[in-house]
Amino acid sequence: MKPREICKFMIPLLLLCLVVTGCWDERPLDRRSYVTMLGIDMTEQNLFRVFAQVVIPRKLVGGGQGGGGGEEKTFAILSAEGTTLLEALRNMETVESRSLDFGHVRAYIFSEKVARMGISPLIDLFMRSPQFPSDVWILVTKEDLGKIMEKKHFAEQMPAVFIDVFFKGSGQQTSQAIPMPLWEFHRNLVNTGLEPFAPSILLKRDVGEAPGGGSTDKKEDEDKEANLQIKGTYLFHRGALAGELSAYETQYFNWFWRKRQFGTFVIEDPRFPDRNQTITVQKVDHLVDPFYSPDGQISFRIKLDIVAFLDESLGFTIKDSEQMKLIEQTVRHKIEQDLYYFMAKLQQDFRVDPLGLGYKFRRRYPKVWSQLNWYEEWPKAFVKIEVNVKFRNRGEIQ
Repeated sequence: MKPREICKFMIPLLLLCLVVTGCWDERPLDRRSYVTMLGIDMTEQNLFRVFAQVVIPRKLVGGGQGGGGGEEKTFAILSAEGTTLLEALRNMETVESRSLDFGHVRAYIFSEKVARMGISPLIDLFMRSPQFPSDVWILVTKEDLGKIMEKKHFAEQMPAVFIDVFFKGSGQQTSQAIPMPLWEFHRNLVNTGLEPFAPSILLKRDVGEAPGGGSTDKKEDEDKEANLQIKGTYLFHRGALAGELSAYETQYFNWFWRKRQFGTFVIEDPRFPDRNQTITVQKVDHLVDPFYSPDGQISFRIKLDIVAFLDESLGFTIKDSEQMKLIEQTVRHKIEQDLYYFMAKLQQDFRVDPLGLGYKFRRRYPKVWSQLNWYEEWPKAFVKIEVNVKFRNRGEIQ
């Protein structure tokens, strides 16, 4: 190529570089307000009320993640209302001198009222908009959402940090809550044979009576002493709230999703009436086999192999292997009974399939699946449960 031709080619490129230099949406770091958590509620006038937990940078100086940083809060709560979620977020900017940055959001909390109306459109907004991250935890609360958002956790600087550490912590030893990121909730929402779920977040009141009795002043005192608590699970059907699992039932729910395969159970010692034993489940392996009979009956065979510890036997020595087998049979019987009750609750009370059994049936019988309505067939499906329990210790020093 001749030098003149090269100049004709390079000059337009150089001019183009001058035009496109810089970022059209550039915002200085010191002019941003970083949002760490969003709460979505509905007013009595059916307007969206949005709460945003915003970091106060000057309050974080000198503080650490593991400490509460004294009595002074390291965050502020902004709120606004609108006919749509996006309008409420835009209205929030009228009280903030800096632009809101949602790139550091760690949790979305929905009120129970919003969850009952359906959160599919809200999830769609969060998934489509690049300003909202998709690896964010989703939670639902029956409490006053404003109190949840502004509650200062005793061990962490912000509630958002507590939620993030709670679900990411490798040392977390409770299966009474199940983690649910936004992307997974959306996947379960749009996939046939899967249904979404979300953990529950509450205020654990350590003083006085539970809400519903007593004076207003006493309730306010309880809220001041309360701590944040994550336990239990909300179940959804096509994006709308369908039911709620207790913290105890959530332990079984975790087993099927292989998220937290442990749990704690208390049984009555089969050798001594009125004496209890504490059982800790260490590992759970489960197998789900779907079947379709020629007469059109759908059934599932669920087998669970459980490894457990007898952590507390209240000093009553287990003398031989026969006594150990008796305790194993007692635990097996209890878990089987609990699981049958759990399945009946899903099939008859809530009529939802959050375990994804329909997804497993669809993979095994794709042609049959295309001809049926799973949400009508699921309550009629037969479920057989088999449990095998093996203990690794006797709960005593040998």
